[in-house]
Amino acid sequence: LYVNRVELSADGGICYVYVSTFLDPGEALFKELLPTLKLYKPSIRKAFADSVSMRYVPDFVFLYDKAKEKERKINDLLNQV
Repeated sequence: LYVNRVELSADGGICYVYVSTFLDPGEALFKELLPTLKLYKPSIRKAFADSVSMRYVPDFVFLYDKAKEKERKINDLLNQV
């Protein structure tokens, strides 16, 4: 897994972390590893709070980024041509 992009909600309460994979099927691998990511969420928030001076630390939500999967499929099709 790798972090593809990060977005902060308008009120700053939620930090959306979009994750992709190098392997296919990526979404199945993400669903398999999501419980492990959730286990590390408190320590990630702690490290984030220590490095950034914000009054409140946002909650992290991990999402699978389907854009990289679409990009990979398009590149495969172009390579076939």
